[in-house]
Amino acid sequence: MLKAINPFEKFLMSMGTTIILISLKNEQLNMVMVVVLAMILFFQKISMKRLTFFFLPPLIFLIPTILAQGISFTPEVKFVFDKEIFFRVIASLMALSIFILTVNVKDFYHIGLQLKIPKFICEIGILMFNYLNIMYVSYVKIKTAMEARGAFCKFSNIYRDVALLFSKVFLNSYFSLKGQENAMYSRGYNDEIKFYPISYKITKRGILILALWYGVILIFYKVGL
Repeated sequence: MLKAINPFEKFLMSMGTTIILISLKNEQLNMVMVVVLAMILFFQKISMKRLTFFFLPPLIFLIPTILAQGISFTPEVKFVFDKEIFFRVIASLMALSIFILTVNVKDFYHIGLQLKIPKFICEIGILMFNYLNIMYVSYVKIKTAMEARGAFCKFSNIYRDVALLFSKVFLNSYFSLKGQENAMYSRGYNDEIKFYPISYKITKRGILILALWYGVILIFYKVGL
């Protein structure tokens, strides 16, 4: 289904679904959508590493929040798991992942321009992503090399090892960027990056798919009631 629509239609599908799931506050609908969206993501063959990096940070904040809200001290200490909030957040995250994990980084730039977001902000976002990607690659390589030399084995040296790791990551990232810049200058780069924006249009097939998708959500909502 996702292969039949362009990135802008994926954006409309993802954002619309997220807004609906947050607004309706229906536990049965959220549970059903978690299953449906999980099946869609499964057939997209997204790597487990990308899924982990997308879902883990929000869950780190979600779980303590649910634990804090679920504990009651009067008249006695009780814990009530708030399933409604949990499934609403999970379903909303999965709806967002339909767009974020299935499009290229450059499509964020093109869609941002279509939504009239200032060009400067779109370009800064692309550059920040590139820098974070370089930092992550540097982190993996340096951490693996340090562990091979016996780092992070003694608790007494852990602070020194962590400080050394992050200092090496920042230095390696800086020199990697300088290397990219020198390579671009050698190919005629003149301090200006030209982006050629693509304007995605909503097709008839896209309208039909979106209508069917939102119709299915409405049916699930009515059946859940």
